[in-house]
Amino acid sequence: MEKIIEHLVSSDLKKKLLSIEKLVSGGNNQVFKIICDDEKLLAKVYFPKGNNDKNRRLSREFNALHFLWQHGIRQIPEPIHADRENQIGIYEYIDGRKINKGDIQHDDLSQAARFLGKLHGLSESSDVRQIGIASDACLTLQDYWGSIETRHQKICQAIVSKKKYRHVADFMETSFYPVCKIIRNRFEEISAETTICHLSPVLSPSDFGFHNALKLKSGEITFIDFEYFGWDDPAKMISDFFHHPAMGLSVKEKLFFLNSFITFSEIGNALIHRLKKVYFAVGLKWCLLMLNICLPDVMDRKRFANPDLQDAILIEEQLEKSKVKLIQLQEEFEHSSFFLNRTWGGVPL
Repeated sequence: MEKIIEHLVSSDLKKKLLSIEKLVSGGNNQVFKIICDDEKLLAKVYFPKGNNDKNRRLSREFNALHFLWQHGIRQIPEPIHADRENQIGIYEYIDGRKINKGDIQHDDLSQAARFLGKLHGLSESSDVRQIGIASDACLTLQDYWGSIETRHQKICQAIVSKKKYRHVADFMETSFYPVCKIIRNRFEEISAETTICHLSPVLSPSDFGFHNALKLKSGEITFIDFEYFGWDDPAKMISDFFHHPAMGLSVKEKLFFLNSFITFSEIGNALIHRLKKVYFAVGLKWCLLMLNICLPDVMDRKRFANPDLQDAILIEEQLEKSKVKLIQLQEEFEHSSFFLNRTWGGVPL
């Protein structure tokens, strides 16, 4: 792969390559740091299999970054070049550090909220309709449960009668499904609405959070990873931000971020009422997302990004994360510790 990237840099970009280094990746792709005589670049080699459209991940991310860059958004890497034949995207190299969940500051939350507010401000741009639906978007309330049911079925089919997934099967049957049933019953009680209606979709990075961000020495944050970018329900976007296991936000941090986002986006009270309907459903989805590692195509992507991956260890780690998430979600639901008796932005829930 290094030889292909070297040729790409010299022939397509007309740059002199000084060095190339493969970086550690915990995601679905291989990533390389490229040092040229005049700048540093990053090459992202996308997983080449498993999609009906083999260019989907590359195209979605590169096009999203190009669109945002053209509209003056600079809290992202500049897109440089897309080699669709070899599934390689070349981007600006961001020399920043990761943000650990124990180090999140209010200014970080403000920057994230401001960034999403800027995306919302692009909703009326003349060329915005070229942007498609976000990956796993939920544009009706019933889409949330359709997504959960589909994920649940896929995982159950993948683990049935396989000894190495016995613990996952036990968890799904004895823990996840009973909690899911309780939360869904509550969901159906509080809302008969089936569409967004009063709350229009927004542009969403879809996998947004500080796990996909780098902080510069200046304190400014650059947001990365736009493989799932597109239109989505803003309440789902916010709920994903809250539920992602890498975030670990406290109740106060969630409230601070939400109020900041409402200020920057001017979406208003409709978002708060929408969150009340979908927050717990998104939490259930995250319990299942952590178990996606049981799906053959997901495991293949992980091996592509990290050839030294140990399957059994990863499965146990993801199962433990899913268990912890389900317990947290159940506690929030039963004790209303986050939602039901609080006020967000002056709006009683």
